[in-house]
Amino acid sequence: IPNVLVVLGAESWRRWLPPFLESDSYDLDLFWSSAAELDVDHLVSGHPDCIVFLSHQETQFRDLIAAREIRARGFTGTVVCSSEAVVALAFDKRAMARLCSDIPGVSVIPVLTITEAKDALASGRVSRLVSKSNDGTEGKGMHYFDSAEELVTAFPEGAGNDVLIQEFVAGDEISLNVVCNGQHITFYPIVSKGMTEFNGKHPSQRKRNCPVDLRPDVQERLHDFGWQYLSKVNHNGIVELEFILADGILYFLEINPRLAATMRLATVVTRRSLFADFLSAACGYPPDAEVVNADALGVEWTLPPVAPEAIEQILRPYNRVWCSTNRITVAAPQQHELAELIADLTERLSSVEASR
Repeated sequence: IPNVLVVLGAESWRRWLPPFLESDSYDLDLFWSSAAELDVDHLVSGHPDCIVFLSHQETQFRDLIAAREIRARGFTGTVVCSSEAVVALAFDKRAMARLCSDIPGVSVIPVLTITEAKDALASGRVSRLVSKSNDGTEGKGMHYFDSAEELVTAFPEGAGNDVLIQEFVAGDEISLNVVCNGQHITFYPIVSKGMTEFNGKHPSQRKRNCPVDLRPDVQERLHDFGWQYLSKVNHNGIVELEFILADGILYFLEINPRLAATMRLATVVTRRSLFADFLSAACGYPPDAEVVNADALGVEWTLPPVAPEAIEQILRPYNRVWCSTNRITVAAPQQHELAELIADLTERLSSVEASR
């Protein structure tokens, strides 16, 4: 059984991730650090068979540098980390879009210059716009506009390459989570992040559902896109592909070649850990299924502002209920069971919040 050292960068993951990494396929060691640089001597000192960097958005470049140094030292085991090309792609939405320009079945929302955006609003061709950072993630730095005056105020000298301005598209924001090792690709149940809202809730504040009830042709388009896109980048790791589904049109948003919160929900509805599958693939044992199907329905939502120890005490008697730093994830085999579970948990959590 290979020994796997998993390098993680976000301390907040300690509350929920370790149980999802356990497997009979390998012996597991965890190394946690949010430092700007990693001690490579320490990472290789235990002589692991495989070192896997399970990166956070903020640690992708750090992990890439450490992986490069480990290989340069002649480490004889396996090192799994996003490639330099894939990490660079993760911080460049324009490049993400260009890469899928020749893949059928999925559209890209056009990027407008400041002049084009003002003209589009003034002429009525579009009624609402959204701006975002070209290298941003997780919805940070998004702004909404429905008048040319607001645009001029926000970008008095125009928008450079660091800002994207696009038409706001109302639809269901969905995530497709994937494990791939350059040769094998496995798809997990699709997660809905809820409907996009103009000046509405940040995506992290909406309820998430999994699996999504999609028409077979839409799901096929998603999987075909995943195959073609990931083949282009030859990625070895875990990936979240994000889309908006609006009136039957699939719009590609971005690729996140890192740990993403939606992976937790895709995992709990299958009873099969996406993260353990990823580590097994790193050891040379890819998942035995091209598509992993759900055996339950799942929902995830934001926790109320209650002390973590109180929440953990409430959740202890329940099966298939998980708590992360700020979200709760639940799953049940049938819709009525899931609805009862959500109602029961909501009532109990609300009573604790009200008693504070």
